[in-house]
Amino acid sequence: MSTQANDNLSVEECVRANLEMYFRDLGGETPSNMYDMLLRLVEKPLLDVVMQLVRQ
Repeated sequence: MSTQANDNLSVEECVRANLEMYFRDLGGETPSNMYDMLLRLVEKPLLDVVMQLVRQ
């Protein structure tokens, strides 16, 4: 997905699109620890953005 295409997507749509790419890229391999991986990948940018907003 290009950055321009992401500009009009909701957070949910971005997550869904990226999950679809992730599973496609696995090529049939079984994923593991999905919940922990997603939590880790979402938590950092969430905290980064919130901390930037608090500092303003």
